[in-house]
Amino acid sequence: PFFVLAHGYALLTGGSASGFSEPYQFAIQFSSLFYFVLGVFFLWKFMRLFFSDTINWLAILCITFGTNVFYYLTVGAGLSHPVGFFLYSSLLFYVFKWRDTKAFKQSILIGLIIGFMALVRPINALASVLVFLLLLNDFFKNKFSLTGFSALVRHLFVMAVFALLAMSPQLVYWKFATGHFFFNSYMEEGFYFSHPHLADGLFGFRKGWFIYTPLALIATAGLFFNKKEGRFSSGYILLFLLLYVYVCFSWWCWWYGGSFGQRAMIDVYPLLTPGLARLFKTSSEKSKVVFRAVAAATVLLVLLNLFQTMQAKYNIIHYDSMTREAYMDALFRTTKNPDREKFLKHPDYEKALKGEHEE
Repeated sequence: PFFVLAHGYALLTGGSASGFSEPYQFAIQFSSLFYFVLGVFFLWKFMRLFFSDTINWLAILCITFGTNVFYYLTVGAGLSHPVGFFLYSSLLFYVFKWRDTKAFKQSILIGLIIGFMALVRPINALASVLVFLLLLNDFFKNKFSLTGFSALVRHLFVMAVFALLAMSPQLVYWKFATGHFFFNSYMEEGFYFSHPHLADGLFGFRKGWFIYTPLALIATAGLFFNKKEGRFSSGYILLFLLLYVYVCFSWWCWWYGGSFGQRAMIDVYPLLTPGLARLFKTSSEKSKVVFRAVAAATVLLVLLNLFQTMQAKYNIIHYDSMTREAYMDALFRTTKNPDREKFLKHPDYEKALKGEHEE
């Protein structure tokens, strides 16, 4: 829709309607902010089912400014990850609304969201597993009955149908363009499930998620301490995150090219937000000293993220070749070290494509 708006503007004003001129660039970059704000709205609606507004906003603000999503709302705006953030947020809200109402309206919306998730980034089709786990958990928590099971199957069928409907324009286009309804547009690029780069993806200095976004580690830890509140249990979120991380870091280019931190994880940040909220709530209930310590640590991590965002913008943190030595050299720098090449280790993309790369 933002491309269409830019195209209309270019035609009406007599500008270059090439698809690459300034109106298109602005519109597509602005779309990142638009979808992220929409995602925050749904995330807040979901979170208020379990936490106070104060705790919710603290957690959401920390996720916004304390993770690399901030980079992809500013310097790297225009990529798909803020859209994924919005889709995961809305999915969480409507799944839990479905658990309260059992309305087919919610089933239709959930199906459409999953379909769009698969279109925006194919890996996000995994969200269907999360939905299945949450709905199955709801079924077993209620009185087991054949009628209840039959109703669950009907709702799952409706979700699947509308997910396919959401994807159908793309499938029709693929059929027209290639002769096949399903087409791998990534061509020779693929996954190596037998040797995923889990340690590198999480803790490596090239692109370690917890190295460049340490707040994510705190939020994930918070999920382990998240008590069952009402009808929410973080166990299913953690189980899904394990699956997502495994698939994500089985991709041939597990560092995801030129980027800041692990951009592939931005989509699932709505799943981490309850963990951060639980950490704030639990620490505030313990004592003022504990809460102040947690608050101070969180503020420092947010400031670190903003500082490293600036470093990534000016290439002080290299986009794909960082090492431990390069990270330590860049730690407090505000300008690029002209002699840093000796610290870098450039990835071999050709070998990586064949699954032969090593950290």
